[in-house]
Amino acid sequence: MQNQTEPPPETNSDKDDQAMEFDLSSTTALDLTSFQLHDLDSVELPSSLTELDLTANRLSKLDPRIANLINLRKLSFRQNLIDDAAIESISSWDALSGLEELVLRDNKLTKVPDVSLFKKLLVFDVSFNEITSLHGMSKVSSTLKELYVSKNEVTKMEEIDHLHELQILELGSNRLRVMENLQNFTKLEELWLGRNRIKAINLCGLKYIKKISLQSNRLTSMIGLEECVALEELYLSHNGISKMEGLSTLANLRVLDVSSNKLTSVNDIQNLTRLEDLWLNDNQIESLESVAEAVSGSREKLTTVYLENNPCVCLHFEDLKSLELLFFNFFLFIFVIPHSLLWLMSKVSLFLYLVLCRKISKLPSYPETNFPQYRANRFKHICLEENGVPEACPKSGMSDYIITAAEVGTARVLLEWELKQLKAAILLLNHHHHHNLFLHLNISLLPLFRSLLLFNMQSFYNCLSFTVPDVGGKCIVGTSRYSVG
Repeated sequence: MQNQTEPPPETNSDKDDQAMEFDLSSTTALDLTSFQLHDLDSVELPSSLTELDLTANRLSKLDPRIANLINLRKLSFRQNLIDDAAIESISSWDALSGLEELVLRDNKLTKVPDVSLFKKLLVFDVSFNEITSLHGMSKVSSTLKELYVSKNEVTKMEEIDHLHELQILELGSNRLRVMENLQNFTKLEELWLGRNRIKAINLCGLKYIKKISLQSNRLTSMIGLEECVALEELYLSHNGISKMEGLSTLANLRVLDVSSNKLTSVNDIQNLTRLEDLWLNDNQIESLESVAEAVSGSREKLTTVYLENNPCVCLHFEDLKSLELLFFNFFLFIFVIPHSLLWLMSKVSLFLYLVLCRKISKLPSYPETNFPQYRANRFKHICLEENGVPEACPKSGMSDYIITAAEVGTARVLLEWELKQLKAAILLLNHHHHHNLFLHLNISLLPLFRSLLLFNMQSFYNCLSFTVPDVGGKCIVGTSRYSVG
């Protein structure tokens, strides 16, 4: 009988080897991001590929096989080591005539590569290189819709006026001094020119543009924006602008950032009925008595106001029905907020008078939103009369110097405290608050005085005088150190 040799049993290692075998012949997208590849010798590149992402590798040359990927539409070499010599071969990749997106961001290029073969190119990104000139951009297809050349050494806007289809132009962090050759960009929607050396705005009537960034330039005036009637977001921070002007026609504006300028007042925004975010911080605004009038047109939409680092003395925001975020850091005489406020960032060193809107119905529990959050504050008068806070706010990390259960007042020294018709079930103090110093406490009109009887009167120890109703409804005036009434 002849011996028959049986195949050896299948081992786990064989199964693992089979599991590692992939059929890439029909793959359309290959993402090799952060593989730390020095070359693509070990990588299969199927002809079916339409997207190839080689971001964050160590490539210093181009694999010639890429030139044969006739279906390729998106190609990214972002964050590699490709220099001018290595990229030259791309000018002969005629098989990639259908390429729509080419990303060469964050490499070692010093000039714009020749991409004239890509007649259908829509997105071209050469940001974060060392390019000194836009020379060569004239060869880029006029089909281009997005051009990114930020963080380079470009000194002049040139050879781009044929890009009539352009929707996004990013030239931030360069060495530009003049805004020029923009007149043909009739379809431009976003223009990013921050961190340059531009001294004047010249937008040549870009009526359809929606976003403009000119922050960190050398502007001294806003003149030049009047015809940008579709504008929704405008960023002009960190310039030398001393007057708000040329904004009245921008009826679609939602975000206005004029922080870190030389503004002394708020003007020309009455017609901005759709304004949601207003950045005024780090200016020289001495008085905001007219700020409510200035934003009167946007009182239904305005949700965020930044006012830190201004020498303001007066604030009235009670009519801003949608205001949710308010940031400030300055001296105040009067401060009135709306019931819709959800976030208050406070670094105030002195409150002379604080008024919470009478319709306030809710306070969040975030530590950042308490009034205020720093022990250095000093209050002279705080009015919470007729507010609608239904119950004590949840604990939020604020400790023993919170004065009210609703956590809307904190102080180490309180010169006068007056409460009228506060609707909180638990009203004022507990035994943890004896560190506060009250010169006068008036709760004579509170309807829920009995709730206060549950608290340790040690909380009132430092109060020089207080006014409370007795059980019969009469007012008792005294000092906590000698009588508690």
